[in-house]
Amino acid sequence: MVARHLYNRGHKPLIILLARRKEITGDAKTNLNIALNMGIEFLEVPTPQLWQKQKLPLQSFDLIVDAMLGTGLSKPVTGFYKQIIEEVNRSGVMVASIDIPSGLSAAKSLVQP
Repeated sequence: MVARHLYNRGHKPLIILLARRKEITGDAKTNLNIALNMGIEFLEVPTPQLWQKQKLPLQSFDLIVDAMLGTGLSKPVTGFYKQIIEEVNRSGVMVASIDIPSGLSAAKSLVQP
């Protein structure tokens, strides 16, 4: 949905899907289909190998919208998602998270009592 709003305001968002399009369900599928029908650019990058092949210059983006994991996270992030989170964090680009930054637990308090 964020990509659609940015697009409607004259920006050129790029949706990077870290899964296979056929695996997307529910509201995410509905919003993705609407965005694609609007002509928003889209990359399907479901594996570390495809991520490396794309060699996306994250530093060239003005903003990265983090909608990767969300509040349902119950254990530390590993593997492909950990790699992406680390690359995004190293990019130096401003990141706006949809609900909570990917990799953080919503269940643990960040403030000591």
